[in-house]
Amino acid sequence: MALEPVTSDDVMFGPVKSAIRVILPDGATAISNIIDQYTGESIQFIKVADPSGISADGVIYIETNDTTYGTEMWKRSIDGFINVAWFGTVGDGVADDTSAINEVASKYPNIVFEPDKTYRITGQITTSLTKIQWLGNNCNIKLGVSASAVIFNTSNNIDIQGFNIDCAGNSATGIFIRGTDVKITNCVIRNAMGTTSSGAGIRIDALPGIGLSNIVINNNKIFNIRAAMDGNNGSGYGAARGIQVTADVSVIDKGCFIQNNMIADIIAREGDGIHFLMNDNGVVYESSPSSVSNNYIKNCTRRYIKIQASSVSIHDNICENELLSAEMSNAVHAIGVIGGSNVNVYNNKVDARFFTHGIGVAGGSANKISNINIHGNNLRSGSHNGIIWDPTTYQRGIRVSYVSVLNIVNNVISNNGKIELAACDRGIIKGNLITAEDGNSLTTGVISVDQNCTYIDIIDNVGHGTGNSGPAMFINMNGKYGIINGNIANYPEGYNYSMVRFSETALGYYVEGNRSYSRSFNMVAGPGLEQNYILYNNQGGSQSGYGKKILIGNSIPSTGNYNQGDVIIGTYIASNISRRVGWICTTGTRNDDGGTWIPFGLTHVYEGLQDPNGTYGAPPQGSIYIRRGAGATPNSTIFVKTTDSGVNTGWKSLSETSSASADIAPAPGTTYSQSQVQAILTELRDLKTKMRAAGLLEG
Repeated sequence: MALEPVTSDDVMFGPVKSAIRVILPDGATAISNIIDQYTGESIQFIKVADPSGISADGVIYIETNDTTYGTEMWKRSIDGFINVAWFGTVGDGVADDTSAINEVASKYPNIVFEPDKTYRITGQITTSLTKIQWLGNNCNIKLGVSASAVIFNTSNNIDIQGFNIDCAGNSATGIFIRGTDVKITNCVIRNAMGTTSSGAGIRIDALPGIGLSNIVINNNKIFNIRAAMDGNNGSGYGAARGIQVTADVSVIDKGCFIQNNMIADIIAREGDGIHFLMNDNGVVYESSPSSVSNNYIKNCTRRYIKIQASSVSIHDNICENELLSAEMSNAVHAIGVIGGSNVNVYNNKVDARFFTHGIGVAGGSANKISNINIHGNNLRSGSHNGIIWDPTTYQRGIRVSYVSVLNIVNNVISNNGKIELAACDRGIIKGNLITAEDGNSLTTGVISVDQNCTYIDIIDNVGHGTGNSGPAMFINMNGKYGIINGNIANYPEGYNYSMVRFSETALGYYVEGNRSYSRSFNMVAGPGLEQNYILYNNQGGSQSGYGKKILIGNSIPSTGNYNQGDVIIGTYIASNISRRVGWICTTGTRNDDGGTWIPFGLTHVYEGLQDPNGTYGAPPQGSIYIRRGAGATPNSTIFVKTTDSGVNTGWKSLSETSSASADIAPAPGTTYSQSQVQAILTELRDLKTKMRAAGLLEG
């Protein structure tokens, strides 16, 4: 290695410490023993063989002019990362480091900040370079004046790590990237405030018409993100997001992954912890599989998580709330899925107090979404109006509307929750535990299915209550076709109208093996009973349990589906029926033909002033007629119908009691039969009794 002292006529670029010109083994020329003027470290520069197109910046590239060698260009020896300190940053929290940071950020993609430094900036840090990697080393960046974002980038392939950013209420956003292929990890972002735009901790937007790909937001901490509450949803400056990822086209290639972040205190009219939207004017695009998982989210005024994208898994998130009702007046779903198909929501723990629902999924009336799975979540139910939390009134756990192919399985919903379905088809609600607290007054069904739902199976769900909890009905069924099997309503101290209630629109449900341990009036009830199939092995209900129905009417049905043991109780008709008439179903039907019925009780009893022949249509065999004379109560004759020929004939008198008193007897005859003798003896005994009563005969 050749060594040559550097002469004094070299134009140098910092303090010289015995600087020497060196010929390296590969033939390159270097100058060593140069002292960096900001860091004090010993550095080396290597001569650039072809300096064309290279501009000297005084730090990385240096131009020298020597009488011996002439004009030369030198490049600083580096390990791949450029230290912002080489460009003169101070990092004491007082000096303004904005220009120095922006100088290096605008020229070099890979830069590093020094640990434990506090960089005060008075404008946003901006770059449009691609394939950048910034290592923050847990340094602090504090914004001193108003800016739209602390870090702003409009390019692709971005990797930002380890920054502690304090927006100090001066910036709407901590890190704002317009581009794709982005990774943001291990950052702390706090105190953003949106005044003329929405606020955000981390915001990633796709460039117009360019799909996002490979978005990773991992292990960040985001606190106290706010926005001006202007009173209008969607205005742009009434919204705050902990993390926001949006694009107007689909996610392509690799998906978006928002994982292991801690997000708290997202306060605005529209305050969302995580906001993931792949749509254009409400049209949601298909996307590569993405996930929002293992995040801890606390105190959001509108939603913890909003998903408006397809092919997303939302799982293992913990969502907690300590805000007061006054701060939650605009809250909606704690976890909301809007317009996205192929979405899985599972293993989340959600405190939904003051939110309208714990989990809400909604498609469109003109375009249903499909393949929604909600399973294994633990939900503390949401308030029914988003304002007042009252543990004695009904709350909402899960609501799903306009979905085709749906599974709601093995969720736990506490604090008087419920599951609601509207305009859904081909779904299953299975194995869910829904608990009620003392004083619950749920009126519309713990599981409620509206009339626009079809082919929804409700299987093995359990409703459990403590104290005097008594929802009016466990299952409120308005839809068509499906199975209700193995469900248990356990409200032992409460009263229920019914375990299952069928509305007028309910049709074609097969009901078996359900049990009610409540003091229910009916196991199965409602005006739509005859349109559904109810088996005997349902158990419970204090009046018409075991699936039987008690109906009121004056005739047996000719249509409808009934079960063996159903009862119709007739009403009194003064003109011809003197007692209540009842029928019992002996053979049920599922073919809408009304079934087979027989009468019971005092049926077909008639009365009148004349003989029955010619009086009443065609009463059936066994009908009874009592003829009573006007004003002569003792006089009566009883007839029974002995034939069932379809005409009013075949009456036979059962008794003919004369009006003779005890002192008037029929004329004596010459011969008497045994029965006549018995009748005479009976008359004599009756006469003696009357005479003794009148004092004419001693005892």
